[in-house]
Amino acid sequence: MFILFTEIAFAQKEQSGFIQNFYIVGPFQGKSLSDSPVVDEKNLSPATGAVEGKVWKEYNFTDKKLNLHEAFGYGENIYGYAYVEINSSEEKFVKLLVGSADGVKIWVNGRNVLRDASARALHLDEDKLNIQLKPGINKILFKINNLYGGYEFAARITTQDGKEIPDLTYNPKNIYLKRLVPVKVIASSVQ
Repeated sequence: MFILFTEIAFAQKEQSGFIQNFYIVGPFQGKSLSDSPVVDEKNLSPATGAVEGKVWKEYNFTDKKLNLHEAFGYGENIYGYAYVEINSSEEKFVKLLVGSADGVKIWVNGRNVLRDASARALHLDEDKLNIQLKPGINKILFKINNLYGGYEFAARITTQDGKEIPDLTYNPKNIYLKRLVPVKVIASSVQ
């Protein structure tokens, strides 16, 4: 018996509305969402450069949620940032659905739209926000803290009635991540 491996491509955001590719930076010490390594926190982005010597990196994953312990390393009383740009061809009113463990603070185009400092487990779509996307580039910055235990985050963009929006484009770009999956091949003889 031979076991072969075949590549299977996993589609990203297009299938579920989940944003699965972010620029991230962290972790930083601090247990409050009020802690900040910079004065102009709402405008943080990869374009503003390193934050306290930490460099933004692109982080892609195949699951619906971002495991921040995996991305940053394990830590308690820490926080980090996730950033994404969404390009819309026209003005749209959409739902931003977010879950986090623990707290989360969100800015859309520099405007604070959510601050929840709860010590909580991740529940997908726990926070439901109606946001306006302007035509062109929309900048979304998430600040997620971890007091203790699990450190996870999930976000997705949908229409007001929960359907995916196919004409949005993202930076970092949605890519297809490949994972090797074993396939059993049974051979009765070898030639």
